[in-house]
Amino acid sequence: MFFSDADDRGHLPTRSGVIGSFGDITMSCFDYFFSDVAMDQRLGLFSAFGDLANTMIDPPIGMGGDEPAQNNDIAPLYSYIGQLLSHDLVAPRTDGDPLGDGHPALSLNTPDLIPLERDTVTAVIKNGRSGGLHLESIYGDALGTAQARALRDPDDPALMRLSTSRDGPNPLGDARNASSLLLSNLVSVLLAFHNAVASDLRDTYGDADERHAEARRRVCWTWQWLIINDYLPAICDPITLSWVYSARAPLYRAFYARHSGLGDVFPIPIEFAFAVTGLPHTMLRAAYDLNSEFGRPQVTDARDGVPLEDLLGLSDLAEDAPIAIDWARLIAPPAAYPDRAARRFDTGLAHTLGWLSAADGNLPTNLAARMLNAGYRLSMPTAQGALAALAQHDSLHETHPPLVPLSAGEIGSGETGYIVRRHGFVDRTPLWFYLLKEAEIRHGGEHLGALGSRLLAETLIGLLISDPDSFWHAPSDRAGAWTPERMPVGQTAVISFAGLFQAAGVISNDLPPGGSISSGVFTGV
Repeated sequence: MFFSDADDRGHLPTRSGVIGSFGDITMSCFDYFFSDVAMDQRLGLFSAFGDLANTMIDPPIGMGGDEPAQNNDIAPLYSYIGQLLSHDLVAPRTDGDPLGDGHPALSLNTPDLIPLERDTVTAVIKNGRSGGLHLESIYGDALGTAQARALRDPDDPALMRLSTSRDGPNPLGDARNASSLLLSNLVSVLLAFHNAVASDLRDTYGDADERHAEARRRVCWTWQWLIINDYLPAICDPITLSWVYSARAPLYRAFYARHSGLGDVFPIPIEFAFAVTGLPHTMLRAAYDLNSEFGRPQVTDARDGVPLEDLLGLSDLAEDAPIAIDWARLIAPPAAYPDRAARRFDTGLAHTLGWLSAADGNLPTNLAARMLNAGYRLSMPTAQGALAALAQHDSLHETHPPLVPLSAGEIGSGETGYIVRRHGFVDRTPLWFYLLKEAEIRHGGEHLGALGSRLLAETLIGLLISDPDSFWHAPSDRAGAWTPERMPVGQTAVISFAGLFQAAGVISNDLPPGGSISSGVFTGV
């Protein structure tokens, strides 16, 4: 998860509240898409956010949680793709005690929580990532050269060690990826995919380091292409996504132009880092049909799946009884088996997410409170401010996708409506909450709405356009722009996440290679 108690060698505040030395880490910066628009400047909102966060937590299973009506048509894999993507791009860091008050800048659990000045936010909170989609969280770039090297196979340094469990003997490139069994297992799948690519190159590259570098380049290009052509179509509004693609992400390109002196790193919008990256958490199920022991043993039978608290390491699940993951159950379109679906995008979160570990006391145990408090602490624009600024930006362009704000009645509707109205959040709506409510109201939670899709697609497509080393700028040939068909793995083109899992040897070839989502592969029309 984005906000984790894990000590990952400096990616997040340590329990003393001090971040380790930056060393030779390549760091980007955070800034605001909308730096001059309204935020909620009221003081004393800590308890108000707590009230709202509590209304967002669903009851346990059997008491109204994980009901069939909450299911989406999206495979569960995509919620974990979103989490890994956020770890790949966002690793907030501060140096020492930048505020001089003995507390981390991202201490979010104090009753006297107040917003920071925006200039303070951008000055003291840096990003321990380059900002490119280079899978830095699995290759360990932020660990330093020696520790990143230790993630590779000692017998063949072109390959990666495989880490398959939260407490396994092999280290992870980012300890936050150990926050969930499914997330750490997804990392292992990508490492296995790297090894499949590197093995294909054995006859072409004699030097192990050169073979590793080329394999990583191909893995990253495939990852980037799949994010644009598989992940975004699964969760975004199609009209908005197509416009951002065809217009080449003008909002992010304008944002990037303000930071032209950064060199080989890319700025990350705060609205993306601390609001949009928290949207996939609403897709997490309270329990998963993972395998024949924990879930459906036969096609027509069913038993209780693995509870989310087991997957997050919050229970006493015996370490000598590891849970194997049958990824085929989590990748295929879930229409035939609704209990294998992700949850809808809405303002409700699985019960377990209200009771997370918070050992150092700097974070609330309620994930919704973490997201709401972070937006407030970092002076995030309100949803109304972001909408007004985006409308002004779009007025400078001949065309733009539709952007119809939610009404006060829509914002104040549903289970959260009373608290939203009581605390004055109808016209000063926290951005993260609004993006979930927009998806819930406008699209029944099937995918993100116009504003959420815009902020997500602008950032990701914009980053790839701005990065000269991304697949976007790969040399083209007569067949057109680069696609994974130009670099098959085992003579198979990896044009979907299902195909990546097949190439990694994790699932069989029974799933159609052309798509792990029901709508197929995005064409950028």
